Amino acid sequence: MQGKKSVFFAGCLTGFLTPMIILGIAVALMIGPYKSRMIDQMAEKLHAPAITTGATADFNWTVTTADGETLDPNTWLGKPAFISFWDPSCPHCLAELPSMESLYQQARGMDMTFAAVALENGDDAFEYMLEQGYQIPVYALEGELPPVFEVSTKPTTFIVGHNGSIVFKQISSAKWDDVVVLSLLQDLNITEAPATE
Repeated sequence: MQGKKSVFFAGCLTGFLTPMIILGIAVALMIGPYKSRMIDQMAEKLHAPAITTGATADFNWTVTTADGETLDPNTWLGKPAFISFWDPSCPHCLAELPSMESLYQQARGMDMTFAAVALENGDDAFEYMLEQGYQIPVYALEGELPPVFEVSTKPTTFIVGHNGSIVFKQISSAKWDDVVVLSLLQDLNITEAPATE
């Protein structure tokens, strides 16, 4: 009688676990294509960001490049800067990258800095940008950001003027290649360009 109970129990356990394992595998197989589709749908719903003004930027922090070189953001002072703080595991961050890359390509002739700063997972960020063929400069944050660059939601993007004033802060994703943003960058580049002797 004991053997029949064991066989019965094993049969029940197998009958319960087999569908659960199959369900788990099915869900895992569906997540990959769904995530890509979800990112594409988010990208389609993005709007141009609202333009605001703010405080003075503090560039006393450090980033590293994909080659492992340390860079001091103080070198970005003296010209306008577009700085986006993001993470490669963030779907909203990934959704805005195509429009950010498009803006970067449109603004290449301007004397300004572009930086996509990965707050976490720097190696994954470098790999993702390379896989996608994006050319916007990407960095990994080392240490902490100063309070003026507080990031409570990813992505968060700042546009900093020539004199270090924060001209714009966008919390969450946006459609960066909108004509409004390009016009703002052109205005910053013209009106804030340092005088030449």
